Amino acid sequence: MRSFTVLLVLLPSLARAVDLEALERRFYEDWKNKRLTAVEQNLSSDSIAWGEWGIFSKQQQVESQRRSNAVCEVRSYRFSEIKTIPVNKGAILFTYRLEQDAQCGGGAAPSPIRISTLYVKRNGKWQAIYRASTGIKG
Repeated sequence: MRSFTVLLVLLPSLARAVDLEALERRFYEDWKNKRLTAVEQNLSSDSIAWGEWGIFSKQQQVESQRRSNAVCEVRSYRFSEIKTIPVNKGAILFTYRLEQDAQCGGGAAPSPIRISTLYVKRNGKWQAIYRASTGIKG
């Protein structure tokens, strides 16, 4: 019973100690600045993502970002309704609402959308292993 109690006390502080919002913002800053650094470095090698366009491996996410960089202009983005949910000492779920002002191939990028990213700590580094996004209607 003691180990369970200690875990409950430690998990909220773990979520505060790790700045997942900064990690997540790197994906959007890279998109805005037409870089691939975040998807190459912050996704785990076995990561998957899903959304309205399908399910993607890490390599497919990198290629998708490369294509998006060529056809999209990102003016701004904003996170809100951020929630951080510790899963265990090596995993944290980060969820939020994203509003973005971006044009891709002549049309507006979906906005607003909800995003969830599961971060895991491997070899001392937090990496995204799972990302999901969906548009919000209404």
